[in-house]
Amino acid sequence: MASRALRVYQTYANMMNARIRSQMDLGNPFSFSHIRNLKSIDVNTFDDRGPSVVFASPGMLQSG
Repeated sequence: MASRALRVYQTYANMMNARIRSQMDLGNPFSFSHIRNLKSIDVNTFDDRGPSVVFASPGMLQSG
């Protein structure tokens, strides 16, 4: 869902303020190098030694 929302922002970049439009000339300001989608997690190979943030939908927060 988050990746679909980012595509909307990228599509309508001309509606953004001047600072974002100028950043679009240099590159994609919505391309985050440290954020990635996980479809599933293999607990044997998942590296969780460093800090991390997990975004989950409300249904996943309630049901696990």
